[in-house]
Amino acid sequence: MGEIVMGCLAPHPPHLVYADNPEQNEPVSEGG
Repeated sequence: MGEIVMGCLAPHPPHLVYADNPEQNEPVSEGG
């Protein structure tokens, strides 16, 4: 599962926006 999460984070540039909100960044990374 860890590999899938990392793979989803890499191709998802939008995560940069969530980076501002650590609280949201955590759940988003888990959901993929």
